[in-house]
Amino acid sequence: MVEHTTEVEIFTQMSLISLLAVTAIYIVAHTGANRVLPKNASLTDRITFIWMGFSQKCVRPLFVLSSQNIENNNNSGKEYAKADLKWGIADPTVVSLEYLTVLGAGPIAIYILYLLIKNDSTRHYWIVVISTAELYGGWVVIPLWLMWDSYGHIASSLRQVQAISQGKRRA
Repeated sequence: MVEHTTEVEIFTQMSLISLLAVTAIYIVAHTGANRVLPKNASLTDRITFIWMGFSQKCVRPLFVLSSQNIENNNNSGKEYAKADLKWGIADPTVVSLEYLTVLGAGPIAIYILYLLIKNDSTRHYWIVVISTAELYGGWVVIPLWLMWDSYGHIASSLRQVQAISQGKRRA
């Protein structure tokens, strides 16, 4: 029995282009966080801004669009499929979930960016919503951390309202 082995090129020109593109997008998100967020923004808010601006929410549409045409010899789609095997085939369930992420979570992420810029505390509700949605996709650490942080802010606000309400009843 003769074994045929095909050598797979791990790092290609497309890999380099992709890494450079992702690096550029990260630099834009990081620079944006430093320029548009309030000067007193916390480290958590800065990381959240970068996560929402850089992560799946704004970059993922590019991957979704390029990965849809794997059968049509789309090199970037094939390259992405090497790292994320679910894009090696056009599974209707995966495609549906990814479109839901792009069309649903994308606008919410942009809204969260706006709320971060305005230092609006209502962002915490939307962070919990989008972090919950991210859990289905396998991203666990950052969404759980953001949920925990937002829970702390929401709980603190509710305790303050409760204390004020109880103070009014006593008076």
